[in-house]
Amino acid sequence: MSCLFYSLENKILFTDCGPLDIGIMLDSSGSVTFDGWRKVLGFVQSLIREIPIGPSRNLVSLITFGNKATCNFLLQEHINTNELINHIDPLPWLDQWTNTSGAITMLRRNVFNTRNGDRDGITNIGMYYLSK
Repeated sequence: MSCLFYSLENKILFTDCGPLDIGIMLDSSGSVTFDGWRKVLGFVQSLIREIPIGPSRNLVSLITFGNKATCNFLLQEHINTNELINHIDPLPWLDQWTNTSGAITMLRRNVFNTRNGDRDGITNIGMYYLSK
């Protein structure tokens, strides 16, 4: 079990209670706005800085979605914090419609799949960051 807390003061606290496979889904639709998208990416980078990342610790995958979902990276593609941070910053704002079901389906079928790096016996956590 892992404990993840987000406070209203924009501080992120993470207690490492065991390894997790974490799939993050980010709404990149038009309702987010460009400035909002930059804030979303900054939040996710701050979150990742607080999570112990590594093959025997926690792994992170990231999906962005507008009209369709795109898996930007799978769980075992980036196994350290700096790799993850560097891969997140250039993600484009899509300014499209919102296809939440596509993101959830991609998470379930592609990310949390042992063929794509999901680890047996490790808890899967899906995080959904939506607009507003």
